[in-house]
Amino acid sequence: MPETILNPRCWSLLTLLAIGLPVSAAQLYFVDAHSQIDEGVAAETVISLMDENDVRATILATRGKPRPETVADLSDRYPGRIVPSVRTKGRNISAEDQARSGRYRAMSEVLLYHARKGSRAPEVVQMPSSMATRNALALTREMGWPFVMHIEFASLPQDRAKQYMGETEDLLSSNPDHNFVLIHMGQLPAKEAERLLSKYPNLHFFVSHSNPVTIPHSNQPWVNLFDGRRLAPGWKALFLHYPKNFLFALDNVWPEHWGKPYGEQMALWREALQDLPQEVVELFAHGNAERLWKLGRVPGRK
Repeated sequence: MPETILNPRCWSLLTLLAIGLPVSAAQLYFVDAHSQIDEGVAAETVISLMDENDVRATILATRGKPRPETVADLSDRYPGRIVPSVRTKGRNISAEDQARSGRYRAMSEVLLYHARKGSRAPEVVQMPSSMATRNALALTREMGWPFVMHIEFASLPQDRAKQYMGETEDLLSSNPDHNFVLIHMGQLPAKEAERLLSKYPNLHFFVSHSNPVTIPHSNQPWVNLFDGRRLAPGWKALFLHYPKNFLFALDNVWPEHWGKPYGEQMALWREALQDLPQEVVELFAHGNAERLWKLGRVPGRK
């Protein structure tokens, strides 16, 4: 069992006062801060799964054959439920044109290091210091959106991982007024996540793919935040100490993601979150996404 990283005496007074006041599972709603659809996923499936699991909004982008504006059209059909996200993947895709169309409210992940995923997704290598990365960052700054970085640190050779980390920290330190997110926890261990969070309050983490529902179906070195059906002690300590820096996200992509695993992950998170104070749970489940993407408090269904 992982040991707790943070001494409880380091926790804020507010957190200490809140311990022992868990949020009711029946009252809790979620915002999925990052997911995707391809040609095999119907809009009705997305909305049905959201309804079944009280996911009030999903920040959604396309990949594969669907046009980027598909999610903007879905947002028109399901206002407030689908938050359209600028697509960043694929040939002849202009993130700038999408962003300036006025139809989008977020920008999807920028692939900086993405290991090959069989025949479905190729390896992508783009350094954090590259002009392409700087241009994408400048666009999110202009639009007032967080910059979502996809870097699989554990999949990189050690020397390359060190280079990526140095350049990532350069971005964080040179843009202290802008919010950054590492998707999939960056495949980082808890001690490294703690080191970064202690230095860069503008860094956040998506918890996507970092649970025992997803991990067995992949050969990638995803981080497991759990010990059984509870958060591992080291990660729980970080959630308590940095409640504004962790965000719920599923990163569903393929049709199999938009099926049984959806409900299984939601049930797991609802169970695990019972161990955390109400304020921490609500920030993680929806509050941080509502704040960072200026969604306001997402209303319930009419």
